[in-house]
Amino acid sequence: MFAAENARMFHYDAARLGQGPGAPPDANWHKYRDLSLGSPVRGAVLYLENWTFENGPRRGEKHKVVFVCGSDNRVAAFAEDELRAGSTTPIWSQVLGSPVRRAGSNIPAPIGITSTALLDPDNQRMFVMSYQDVFGTGVYFVFALDLDTGCVIQRAQLHDSGQEGRPTFDGNTVDQRGGLNLVNGLVLATFADFLGYDAGTYHGWVVGCRANNLAHQRFLCVTKTVLGGGCWGPGGAAADNDGTLYIGTGNATTADAAYWAGLPAGVHPGDIGDFFEAVVKISTTGGRLQVVDWYQPTNAKEQNDADLDFGSSSPLVLPDVGGKQLVVISTKFGIYLLDRKKMGHWGGELWKAEGNLATGQGFFPEESHSAPAFYKTPSGDHLLYFVGGGLPGLIAFKVVTTASGAQLEEVWRANGTGINCGNTHGSPTIGSVSSPPFALVWIVDCGDGTPSGKLRAFNALTGREVFNSANATGDDLGGVPHYPPITCAGNSVFVGTATGFACYGPKDPCQSDVDLVSSLSDQISNLQDALDSREIPPPPRTPAKIAAVKAEIQKLRQKLVIAEKALRDCRALHP
Repeated sequence: MFAAENARMFHYDAARLGQGPGAPPDANWHKYRDLSLGSPVRGAVLYLENWTFENGPRRGEKHKVVFVCGSDNRVAAFAEDELRAGSTTPIWSQVLGSPVRRAGSNIPAPIGITSTALLDPDNQRMFVMSYQDVFGTGVYFVFALDLDTGCVIQRAQLHDSGQEGRPTFDGNTVDQRGGLNLVNGLVLATFADFLGYDAGTYHGWVVGCRANNLAHQRFLCVTKTVLGGGCWGPGGAAADNDGTLYIGTGNATTADAAYWAGLPAGVHPGDIGDFFEAVVKISTTGGRLQVVDWYQPTNAKEQNDADLDFGSSSPLVLPDVGGKQLVVISTKFGIYLLDRKKMGHWGGELWKAEGNLATGQGFFPEESHSAPAFYKTPSGDHLLYFVGGGLPGLIAFKVVTTASGAQLEEVWRANGTGINCGNTHGSPTIGSVSSPPFALVWIVDCGDGTPSGKLRAFNALTGREVFNSANATGDDLGGVPHYPPITCAGNSVFVGTATGFACYGPKDPCQSDVDLVSSLSDQISNLQDALDSREIPPPPRTPAKIAAVKAEIQKLRQKLVIAEKALRDCRALHP
């Protein structure tokens, strides 16, 4: 079913399929922990299942480990079982440097780690892109951290020595939102404008750092004769099995009327190296970054003039469907299905669903700022899920292939007619189980226009809502940053919030038995400790008083035996 065991990066894998492990259909979800880290968590929470620590104070222990990055440049690791038990103490915590706090960005300060990090468990390391204030200038540093301890393995500044025929990368002018990826030995990051509303003098970039030597770097600028082309989407670069990348790019801020009039007949922006309002295919062969194909819609000028970035979202690379190799993206204006073998250049998409240029409204009236998710159903259908502001909010399509091409067919809209999602929505994420086959689609919705989000889950086959965090006291998600990613991790779902991260999971059907066993154990321990330390009984400590305390301890032990049996019986019924 393509579900990943670990969440090593944004949407689990290099293709950005967005499918992780879920919980059984009878799960009764609730919020079990809300942690404050002191700053927003803008990237996805990552985790490793059954990680065994080889170094540090936890050496020899095995846990499901949760990794979180705050926008103040704090990175921390937690044990999921300890979070469930009530602990808020991290296994380790590391502050990587002083974040940028200057104004002008539409990411509120602090601006430090603003993308999803990357786990490389095979080499016991974690990669993080950190924005830091260096004497008033914004500088990017890429870090490799030890997964067991958080200690810095390597730190390298992004530094472009320049190359003839292209601009030079300037970290002070760009922000970094797209999740990191690891492809052909390169740690990859995407960049867009630091200033909000394309107000800066900037270019869109893809940067690759060699994983084993982060100071060895490659830079690819996506526009040659114009400014802009930012890669804004949360997934950054998606990759296929051979290491080829696919990115979405946004507006060209200097592609004015004179620019378009100056293009020779039959020549389009991509033909001269201006890959804005585009999906761009990039080779990583030999550790180099090179554009090998591209797609721009035939109404790219009109979309560009109306600020309808393709790069507001990020692509998903599908597994082969009916012999077709496909990539899909939702943008501010529409949804586009493309052939990876022949991207189309100017037009040439396999299928699209667009909005209305006359009104400036896209397929989603309040735009899409997310990455799609994919699920192969038990019956073999290939479903794609998209989220955007306004109606339909959350929608599912089936991939249908023919001898001549492929298209998407609508399967359902959330709750039948759709839901009015807000502009601050989280990318859809799938939590699935294989036996019995079952999957939920999770989103974050701020449809009421407030910064307080709602975590919502829908049946992946029908679109019927099965959980809404706004429906129960104590489950409220609270304030969220723009476009909060969601991570499904079996019996946990993690969401970044405006101050840290929230943890949701099924209620334990044996919780009352667990609580009783814990309470009796504590009482016995406390009484025994007090007796051994001669705190009780109070003077005079007569044999009769001591015997009474011992009798009370014995009664509690008998109750504990009964409670432990009840807990075992409950676990047998609810394994």
